[in-house]
Amino acid sequence: MLFTTKDISTLGIKRERLRVWIDEGWVRPYIRARGPGTKNYFTIADIIHIKTFEFLVECGLHRRLAARANRVKGIITWKGVDHGIFEVERPGGTFIVLVNVDKIATDVKTQMGVL
Repeated sequence: MLFTTKDISTLGIKRERLRVWIDEGWVRPYIRARGPGTKNYFTIADIIHIKTFEFLVECGLHRRLAARANRVKGIITWKGVDHGIFEVERPGGTFIVLVNVDKIATDVKTQMGVL
């Protein structure tokens, strides 16, 4: 099942912001629009990636760091919940961000009508 930018806007991500993220290479659609009148198409995995990216940016990471960090390095159980481990490399060292990716995935799937 594929979704459009309009579909994703129902998750609270403004279409213009998503377009900027795509144009700047921070996130990628499954199928990229090729000119006026065409649309970007996203899989559910793409949308989960976008929501995780948004979460990391809202936590204060620069988009460049959030885009690089948006790859799960492993899973850790914290307070009884599995969290994705994201490593963020910065000058002066690496730090770890824990994200409840399962919650993001469940929220996305529920809101997109996939669950």
